[in-house]
Amino acid sequence: MIRRFPFDKDYGRDDIKKRLNAWIEKQNLRDEDATKALEMILNQRKNISLIRKNAKKAGLRVERFITNSALEIYFDILRKNRNVGYISKGWEDPGFRIGEYFEMEKNAPSFKENFYKVFKLCSGNLISVGVSEKTPGKVGVSLEIGIYKDGFSSKVLKSAVATLEETMCRIKELG
Repeated sequence: MIRRFPFDKDYGRDDIKKRLNAWIEKQNLRDEDATKALEMILNQRKNISLIRKNAKKAGLRVERFITNSALEIYFDILRKNRNVGYISKGWEDPGFRIGEYFEMEKNAPSFKENFYKVFKLCSGNLISVGVSEKTPGKVGVSLEIGIYKDGFSSKVLKSAVATLEETMCRIKELG
C-alpha cells in the first residue's frame, strides 16, 4: 500500500507563507517571541489598512510612511497635495494621534505672549501641546489630537484634521 499525502498541492499559492515561516525558523526565536513579533506586525498592517481606508473616505491622502522602535506608524496627511498634518501611533498606544509640528523663535520679544495664546487656543479646541528644543534658539511645538482606535473613522479623522487646520491658521495669524 502506498501512503499518499491527503492534501492537494498548493501550486505556489502558499509560497509567501512558506518563505516567511522559513525566515522565522532561521531567527532561532522562542515560540513566544516569534508569536509576539508576528502579532505586532499583524496589528501594524491592520492599522495601516485602517488609516489608508479612512483617509481615502475622508478625501485625504497619506504619504511618507515611517516606523521605528518608538513609532508603529507615521504618515503625513495631505489634502489636495498640501500637507495638513500627520497621523502617528506608538507601539503601545491605544489609538492614533493627529498632529502638526512647528517652531517658534525662543528669543522673539513676543514669544511668551504668543506661546500663551497658542496654548490657550489649543486648550479650547482639546488639542494637547508638547514642547521640545530640537533647534538652538527655537522651541518646537507639537499639537496633537488623540483618537482611540475603536473610535477611529473617516468622519472622526476628517473632523480632527479640520480642527487642526483651523487652529494652525489662527496660530499663523499671531505672527
